[in-house]
Amino acid sequence: MSDTHDLSNQTSVQIDSEAIRRIREDKRLTQLYVSKVVGVTTDTVSRWENNRYPTIRKDNALKLAEALEVDLQMVLQQPEEDLQPGDENVSGAGGGKKHPLRMVIGCGIGIALVMIAWFLYVNFFTAIDIRATRYLPPFAAPGSAVLIRVKVESGEAMKIILREEIPAGWKFLSSYPAASRVDPEHGAVRWILKHSPQQKHIYYRLQVSSEGQIGDTVSIMGGLVANNNGHQTQVNVTSDGVMKMAPFHWADSDRNYVIDDMEILSVSDFAEEAGDDVVGWDQLELLWEAGHYRWDQSQKQFVP
Repeated sequence: MSDTHDLSNQTSVQIDSEAIRRIREDKRLTQLYVSKVVGVTTDTVSRWENNRYPTIRKDNALKLAEALEVDLQMVLQQPEEDLQPGDENVSGAGGGKKHPLRMVIGCGIGIALVMIAWFLYVNFFTAIDIRATRYLPPFAAPGSAVLIRVKVESGEAMKIILREEIPAGWKFLSSYPAASRVDPEHGAVRWILKHSPQQKHIYYRLQVSSEGQIGDTVSIMGGLVANNNGHQTQVNVTSDGVMKMAPFHWADSDRNYVIDDMEILSVSDFAEEAGDDVVGWDQLELLWEAGHYRWDQSQKQFVP
């Protein structure tokens, strides 16, 4: 640490916003992570990086340096006396000092270029880090009900719109959170809600078309739009796995016509979060307690 920076008697210090942002991005740390370590909001960290708060409490600066895993001096604004002799009087082509008017014009051009670069960065290059994955049950029996789960992953809270396209002939039954709009005619469901890192999943239950043929593969399409502080990103919802038409319950992952203890425990986690109705807990519990189940083709339902 430099001997010229005696911070022992200071309660506040001046920070270097550009250095803070550069160090955080180089280390691939999120503003959310830094805010948690320091004990402030992500908005405060953003203001530090945008020089909205050029001076902060010394204890926060120490925590900030700890979060970024650097020495305290790395996040502080360097005082003018640290400049090398002659830095303030850089010679021009003729060896003399810069003309004051030229310096003013040069500074004005520099500031304009910085503002243009910042505008382009904020509006075109700042991407929202968000992903959406759809977890499909491996099997769907004609006429039965299945549970679909969409996992949204992002480190920050933001408004999102999720759109899912239901296969032709299928019927939307229920969801958690509740759907904002259901369009049976076009087979579309839409959610508009505020996503938080704690609430990661969206569940919905569909009734399979009774016209489905055993062995057919079923696909579901959808997309997600996210808005965070004026920045908008659109991503596709990718499916994890393939769903086939087969005479097995969607919770019977090993296809042995038994809902065993491990399978019912996995489903119970969904029920705790989404509710019994969305998961179809009553029927699951009957099949589990019975030990075995079978698919009744004529009634289009599972029976103990």
